[in-house]
Amino acid sequence: MKLLVNPILDPQTIVRGQWNREPAQKLYIQRVWKYLKGRRELPNLRIDRPPPNSKLMPTIGDLEEFNRQFPPEGEMDAISVDIENAGQHIICIGFTAFHSGGNIGSSVCVRFRKRGGGLWHKHRELVQVVTWLFDILRMDSISKVFHNGVTYDVPILQELGFQVEGRLIDTLNLQHACYPEDKKGLQYCSTLYNWSPAWKTLVEEEDEEEGKG
Repeated sequence: MKLLVNPILDPQTIVRGQWNREPAQKLYIQRVWKYLKGRRELPNLRIDRPPPNSKLMPTIGDLEEFNRQFPPEGEMDAISVDIENAGQHIICIGFTAFHSGGNIGSSVCVRFRKRGGGLWHKHRELVQVVTWLFDILRMDSISKVFHNGVTYDVPILQELGFQVEGRLIDTLNLQHACYPEDKKGLQYCSTLYNWSPAWKTLVEEEDEEEGKG
């Protein structure tokens, strides 16, 4: 038996002054209606397990395999990109491929640092990984999807010498354009639109409002 848990706000909390929550209330109700009509399935997301079809510690061969998803002419809808960094030092960069028709491809998390040092012990391997990263970011036929990438991820990548080409899609900016009065952190948007479980349990809510998310 599947248990459906979907938040719905008390209407009086909206009409008594919290009108900024109305867009979320509308989406919550639409989500339940689609589920009851059989137009939407419950998400199968587990934050305690690696995402399906993902490589969290990829090898050079895994990165080459990720590139084989691209059609010969380089026509793919988009790839999502997210960096984790400590200052100017990139810890890891995550990529997920999105194919035409809305199908989600595989994911890789390209790691550069860990506690105690780097991950690519051979200089030749490190050069291969950085070259792979440079080439995939530079492909102008593939759209790049970030969350707060315009003011965070992209400037950091550019300062390190990478070129981010192609159409740039920033989901934080899209959320702000649609509902400027609503929250726009990554955790909030993921839960609101994708039914994703909460994974940022160590992040204070106020830190989620405007920042990286």
